[in-house]
Amino acid sequence: MSLNQSRPCWIWLRGSAPPVWLPLIFTVPWVFWIGREYGSGPYVSYGVWISAIIVATCVGATLAARSSMRRSIPLLSRWVLVFASMFVFVCGSSFLLDCKLKELESRTFELRFLSSIASAVLESIGLECHSSEGILYVSHPEGLVGITPTFEKCAARVTALWCYSYVAVAWLLHGRRAWISILVSVIVSVIGVTGWFVIGLCFLTGIKDILASSYPSKISYLWNPYFVVLYLALLSLGAHAISVALKLSTRLGGKLRARSRSGVLITVSSAVILTGSILLQVGFITPGMPRSGRILIDDLHSEYWEQSARRLSIDWFGDFSTYNYNALAQHLGQYFQVSINVNVSLAEPRILDECDVLILKTPTRPYSDLEIRAVRKFVEKGGGLLLIGDHTNLLWMGANLNSLIRETGLNFRYDMLARASDGGFNEYVASNILPIHPALEGVPELEWMTSCTIDPGPKGRVIMAVPDAVRHPNDYGNSSYFGPLGHDPRYEVGNHVVMAEVPLGRGTVVAVADSTPFSTFSYYMYSHDQLILSTVNRLNRSEYGGEGIRILLGISSLLAVSVLLLSLNAAGLYLLPWLCIGGMMGWLGGFKLQEALVQKSFKVPERHSRPPLVTFLHGGTWSAYPPTLGGVGDTPSEAVFDTLYCIPVKLGWESRLVRNRVEAFRGSSSAVVIVNPTVDEESTNVDAAVSYVSNGGTLVILDRIQHHEGSISSQYLSAFGIALTTHHRREGVSWQVSGMQMLGKPEGDLTAWVKKAGKGQVAFVYESDMLSRAGIGHNFTYPGSAEESRIKFFARLLKDDLHLGRPVQPNYKIIE
Repeated sequence: MSLNQSRPCWIWLRGSAPPVWLPLIFTVPWVFWIGREYGSGPYVSYGVWISAIIVATCVGATLAARSSMRRSIPLLSRWVLVFASMFVFVCGSSFLLDCKLKELESRTFELRFLSSIASAVLESIGLECHSSEGILYVSHPEGLVGITPTFEKCAARVTALWCYSYVAVAWLLHGRRAWISILVSVIVSVIGVTGWFVIGLCFLTGIKDILASSYPSKISYLWNPYFVVLYLALLSLGAHAISVALKLSTRLGGKLRARSRSGVLITVSSAVILTGSILLQVGFITPGMPRSGRILIDDLHSEYWEQSARRLSIDWFGDFSTYNYNALAQHLGQYFQVSINVNVSLAEPRILDECDVLILKTPTRPYSDLEIRAVRKFVEKGGGLLLIGDHTNLLWMGANLNSLIRETGLNFRYDMLARASDGGFNEYVASNILPIHPALEGVPELEWMTSCTIDPGPKGRVIMAVPDAVRHPNDYGNSSYFGPLGHDPRYEVGNHVVMAEVPLGRGTVVAVADSTPFSTFSYYMYSHDQLILSTVNRLNRSEYGGEGIRILLGISSLLAVSVLLLSLNAAGLYLLPWLCIGGMMGWLGGFKLQEALVQKSFKVPERHSRPPLVTFLHGGTWSAYPPTLGGVGDTPSEAVFDTLYCIPVKLGWESRLVRNRVEAFRGSSSAVVIVNPTVDEESTNVDAAVSYVSNGGTLVILDRIQHHEGSISSQYLSAFGIALTTHHRREGVSWQVSGMQMLGKPEGDLTAWVKKAGKGQVAFVYESDMLSRAGIGHNFTYPGSAEESRIKFFARLLKDDLHLGRPVQPNYKIIE
C-alpha cells in the first residue's frame, strides 16, 4: 500500500507540498549548532544530534522491518516510519552539506552583491543609505554606519540548509513531480536571504550605541538562533503559500513497502560504499614517502623577533628570554636533524640543498628576489615550506611571507581575530566525527593568541578554521597595530581560517596565522608543540600524485549513488532507514580507516632523546597558569604561576599542564607539581599518587599558610606517612612538618622538605606565593635580587636536590 492511497492522519499534513513543518523541524537543530559557532545561543553538543539520529534510525528500521513481514501496518506507525526515515536521511545528509558550507563561509565571508540590492530596497521605503565597494552605509542617529553583508548577517548558511531540507522532503515524498516545489524553495531562499538582511538593517537604525566596542555584538540578533528559527518559519509559510497558489499536489506520495527484501542488502551496501568513499575523499592526503628529516629554521629574516638559536638559561631574563623559539628548536631536534640559519642568505645553494623542510617565521626583514626564487625552486622540487605569520601585518611579516607565495593564491590577511562572544583568545577543539588533517594528528585542542586570518585561495586546502571568531581590521596608528576592538557592523563573525596548505610543484606550503602560541612560554601548552611536530612531519614527505586513488573513490561514489536512486525509486521510503544505517556504518568505517591511514602513513619518527618532563597539576582555584600574554581577570597575582611553569623549560626540559589528576599520575612525568591543592581528593586519586611515587616518580607540593583552611596538602602527605599540622600562636598561624627532611637552611621566605618513598620521593615547599607572579615577577620582567633568588631556588630544587636531570644541551646546528 502506498501512502497516497490512505487518508492523511493529521489535518496539518494537508495542503502542502511538502508539509510546511517538516523542512523547518529538520533545520532547527542546525540553527542552534551554527549559532554556537557564531558565539550566540545555547550550547548543543554533537552527542544530542547523533543520539536523536540513532533513535530515529532504530525506530524507522523497526517499523520498516515490521512492514516487510506484514501486509500492512497501522496508520500511526506508517507516519512514524515516514517521519523517522526522513529525519535521519535529511539531517545526516545536511551534515555533509554543512561541512562544505562551513568551508565556503571560511573562504568567502562577504556577500557584497547584496549591498546594492539592499540599498535599492531601503531607499524605496524611505531610509537614507547608499552602497559603495560592497559596503552598505545607513543613516543612523550616531552617524553614518557601514555594514558588510556577510554569511552570518544574511543567515545564508541556515537558509541553504533549509532549502536543502525542503528539496529533500519534496523529492522523497513526490519524486519527479516535485520539481516545481524545488524551484519554489530556491526562489524563496534567495528572497529570504535578501529580506532577512534588509529587515535587520531596518532594526539597526533603532539600536543605540551601535558602534560601541562590546561583546557580544549589538547586531547579534541577526544570527540569534531564536530569531533565525522565526525567520525560517516565515520562509516555510511563504513557500507553502506559493505552493498552494500554484495548486500543487496536496497529497503525500512515496511507496512504503519494498518489492524485494534483497533491496535492503543492496541499499545498505551502496550506502556504506557511498559515505565511506565521500569521507575518504574529504580526508585523503597523499602520504608519499618520508624524507631525511633535515629541518632548517631561518633566524636571519626574523632579526630580533622569535629567535631560536640562543640557548635558554635560568640566568636569562626579560621579554625575549621566553618570547623566542628555542623550545621549538629543541623539541624538533629530538625527532629530526635541526639546523638554524643565523647569517646566510637563503639564495646560497648550500642552505636549501641540504634541507627537507624549511621553516620561515615572523620575517621582519624582506626576502630578496634571489631568495624568493630559491625558496620557490626548493618547494617545486619537493621541499616542504612552513610559514608562520602574525596579526595585522605586524612589522611587515605578512607582506614578506606573501611575497614568497603570491603565485599560489594563498595569502596572509592584514587583520586580527578575537573570540566573538567575549573578545578572548580563539580556541580549536578537534572533532570526533570528522576526518582530520595529518598536521592535526594528536592535537585535541589549541589556543590561538591574536592571529590573523588566511585566504587559502582556489588551490588551497583549509587545515583549521576556528569558530566563534570576529575579524578586526588593522590600525597602524596603534602601537599594537590592533584596530578598534569589540564589534562593528562591518566585521565578519563565524569560522575563520587560521591554518591552510597549498601545493606548489611537487612540494607543499603550510601557512600558520599566529606565531605566539609557539613561543617558549606557551609552546608546551594546549598541544602547540604537537601541532608543530605533526605539521613538520607532514611536510617531511616526498609527494606523489595520488590521482588514481581519487578517481577510484569518485567512480565508486557515482556507482553507489546510481544504485541508491534505483533502489529508492523501486522501494521508496521503506528503504530510507536501511540507507541511513548503511550510511552510518560507512561513515564510521571510513572515519576509522582514514584515522588509521593517517596514523600509519604519517607516523612521527622515533624520538632519539627525551628531556625530563615536569607536569603541573591544576589543583584548584588558587593556582592559575594563564599564557604569559593572556589576561588573568580577577585572579590575584599570588595565585598566578605561569612564570614558575616556565622554569623547567628554561632548563631545556618540558612542562605540561594537566587538569585530570589520575591522568597526571599515569603519565611518564619525571615530576608532578601541585600548587595550592584545594579540591577534595577521592581515595583512588591519592592511591594513584602513591603508586606513581612508589614506582619512581617525584611528587612536589607547594602551599601557603594563608591557604590552610582550604588546603588538602595534608591528604597527599599523610598517604606517605608525613604529618602536616597547623599551629595557632599569638604571632599567627604556622605549619609544622614531621616525617620529612629539611633541605638545608630556609631560602628567605621559602622552605623545602623531602622524603624518599618507595623508588620515588615527595617534596613539600612552604609559602607557595613566593613562587607566584607576586614573588618572582612576570616572565617578561627583569627580577630583583630576591625574585631571582627564588627562581634559582626552585630550579636548584628540581635539578640538584631532587636529581631530576641536568640542563639539556642544544641538539641543533647553527649555520653562520
